[in-house]
Amino acid sequence: MLLVFRGNSGSVEKPLYRPNFKRLGDVGLGAIVIFLLAVTCGSAGAQLAGIDGTVHYYSNGAAVGGATVQLTGSASAAAQTDNNGQFAFAGLSQDTWQMQPQKLGDTGDAVSVLDAVYILQALAGLRTFSAAQQHACDVSGNGTLSAYDAVLVLQYLAGFITRFPVAQSCGSDWLFIPTASPAPNEQLIDPQTTTGACTPGAIVFQPLTGQAANQDFAAAVFGDCTGNWQPPTSTPVPTLSPSATPTLSATPTASSLPTQTPSASPAPSNTPSSTSLPTHTATATATPSSTASPTATATRTPSPTNTATRTSTATASATRTPTRTATRTATRTPTATASATPAPSGSPSGPTIGGCQVFPPDNPWNRDVSADPVDANSNAYIANISLNATNLHPDFGSPADYGIPYVVVPGTQPLVPITFTDYGDESDPGPYPVPPDAPVEAGSDHHVLVLDAGSCILYEMFNASKDALGAGWSCSSGAIFDLHSNALRPDSWTSADAAGLPILPGLVRYDEVASGAISHAVRFTVWRAQRAWVHPATHYGVSTDPSFIPMGGRLRLQASYDISHFTGEARVILTALKKYGMIVADAGTSWYITGATDPRWDDTDLDQLKSVPGTAFEVVQLGTIYRP
Repeated sequence: MLLVFRGNSGSVEKPLYRPNFKRLGDVGLGAIVIFLLAVTCGSAGAQLAGIDGTVHYYSNGAAVGGATVQLTGSASAAAQTDNNGQFAFAGLSQDTWQMQPQKLGDTGDAVSVLDAVYILQALAGLRTFSAAQQHACDVSGNGTLSAYDAVLVLQYLAGFITRFPVAQSCGSDWLFIPTASPAPNEQLIDPQTTTGACTPGAIVFQPLTGQAANQDFAAAVFGDCTGNWQPPTSTPVPTLSPSATPTLSATPTASSLPTQTPSASPAPSNTPSSTSLPTHTATATATPSSTASPTATATRTPSPTNTATRTSTATASATRTPTRTATRTATRTPTATASATPAPSGSPSGPTIGGCQVFPPDNPWNRDVSADPVDANSNAYIANISLNATNLHPDFGSPADYGIPYVVVPGTQPLVPITFTDYGDESDPGPYPVPPDAPVEAGSDHHVLVLDAGSCILYEMFNASKDALGAGWSCSSGAIFDLHSNALRPDSWTSADAAGLPILPGLVRYDEVASGAISHAVRFTVWRAQRAWVHPATHYGVSTDPSFIPMGGRLRLQASYDISHFTGEARVILTALKKYGMIVADAGTSWYITGATDPRWDDTDLDQLKSVPGTAFEVVQLGTIYRP
């Protein structure tokens, strides 16, 4: 069970991308969510209500464990289905509620070549699909079945894409169809997709009265047209954690809940120019007040595009899921936008790598935020970050396959051609000075980071591999950053990282830790980010819930948190997190901070970080929030 209660005065939470992801079933909590109306609204004698149901697979009726059933209304909560697919909510007020499941990963071997065959047979009139199959096979998410869906299935199996476009649009690798017999006060919402937009399956109670039993859902893995998914052989059985003390306050009602809307996809960026302006704009939301309003939705002009998201595996136990949106349109001339971040009181010179200063001293990455005010929504942001993991975790260490490697090359390094296999229309065109033996990140992210020490230009690639023939490289996307400049990528554009940020400047590096001080912010991941961003990020997450932190949000370790008992490398890192903080750069397991691959790391030292709770952090004031 995942449990969060959000309130004006704070949050109390209980404890998710890239394969090797901390699946929802791994958090070890119960499938019953209980929160008291006396806490919710302070009325002692109110009538209470409840909801229970089961999630089963559409084709074989198998129980689907580890699905998160989100409940939103006068308060909000989430329950995880147990090994029997069961979930329950108790102690609910008799108000309007919306219930919506989702599930990430845990797809097993459900998708196969036979699914592509099924799609083609259905198009030829040789096979008739059920409604659930129709939804499952529409992996492009454009609302219709076509040969393109079969192509996407084959690309997925060949590893050319790591997640279906529809999964990105819906923020879930699974679809859910309500199968309950609706009462007069209930509305069943079937899932619907159009290009770049998704309305997930849901049940709305208007209002909820008494005990609503057997509120069941049928589930399907996107791409599993044959319906051959089977539950994993071993899934932890969640157990109830009764110690949670909820703090509740009003949140969006079902009638005002936002739904997934079309994403305005970005075009590529060339080497940034500090004076150039972006070719498309975003709607800015003023500095957040103490309550977030779901009606302050994005203003956008969607285009009929195919969206795509990469789902990747970090090394060792690290798990993170970058979320990106790609537009399959003609390549436009890219431009960049300069940061509007006020001049900070950062390090006098800033960090250096290979003789290059990593951005000017007043760059956001190098800014001292120890005296910044706390954001009004800090408690809600922290609570939602902690939904799937509760403690800090170093996503790096001494093993050669743990962390993100990089290479520094001289200015004479030969330039080689770069071929973009997925997101060429968002990528900075080559050639890049990538040596043939450049280190590639282990796992499935396959980042390659190259710093040209002659020009102090940073080249970053996602899902990169050396071409079998010739000197070139292929990658899903590439981005170029001038370390002399504070220029950002255009608003709503991504990079080799999900938030549109550079990766190398946010890595914890052994040499700087060994010197006794880190003088920059650290890159870290959260399991879900808001569909919004704050600079220096330029790209967004998937959640329309404003109580989730935007990409680029910055946290710091509270000044009052005692680090005197920490030693060695951990002490240096925690000191930096108090001064410079850490920036939301990607979607993955929450509280994972990223470091560079280095055999000199002391893993015992680093393991101390795992004892630091997420509640020891606070969100510094975000400033302007941008939406696509």
